Amino acid sequence: MHGLAMIVALVGGGSFKATAAQEDRTEVKRALVEQLRAPEATRRRDALLALSTFSDPTLLPLFQTAAQDSEASVRAAAIMALGQLAPIKEPAGLGEVIPLLVRAVRDPHPLVRRAAAWALGRVPDPRAKSALREAARDSDAAVRAAAVEALGEHRDAAALLERLQDKDAFVRRQAARALGQLRAQAAVAPLIARLGREK
Repeated sequence: MHGLAMIVALVGGGSFKATAAQEDRTEVKRALVEQLRAPEATRRRDALLALSTFSDPTLLPLFQTAAQDSEASVRAAAIMALGQLAPIKEPAGLGEVIPLLVRAVRDPHPLVRRAAAWALGRVPDPRAKSALREAARDSDAAVRAAAVEALGEHRDAAALLERLQDKDAFVRRQAARALGQLRAQAAVAPLIARLGREK
């Protein structure tokens, strides 16, 4: 079975039978959009993940709506889909998305906060950097690690230097890696000091 047909068959639980010969992107997309109304959260989540592969800015309103879903896994998938669109959407068109992503950094569920940190790493906007600095202090280490990686994308050496002191070893390693990729002169001495303490 061809890629898109397989996605639809998996997401639709077999209810949508597509063959490689019949495959039509518009029909596949329509079927996936229908799955966003499914009562099962896993079907809504999987449909969002599949729709995000289309890189279609016209899906933005659907992703924004799904980001308000009652299920955390669906909200996280919607946030990831918005992050997928960020590099292809005109910066002016992201204006309405950025506040949503910033709010998602404060979501009660760490899965959503982690997705928001990843998505904000793909958004070239000062509001994203501010929200990522907040996420880098999250109570959940996986959220902090995602925020650190995203801060590297924003080239925020000051915030990364702060995370070299994180209580979690993985977060510290992520910060060190991101600083190394930035080749920031100000990071050399703190990195050497951190290496000495990690041994």
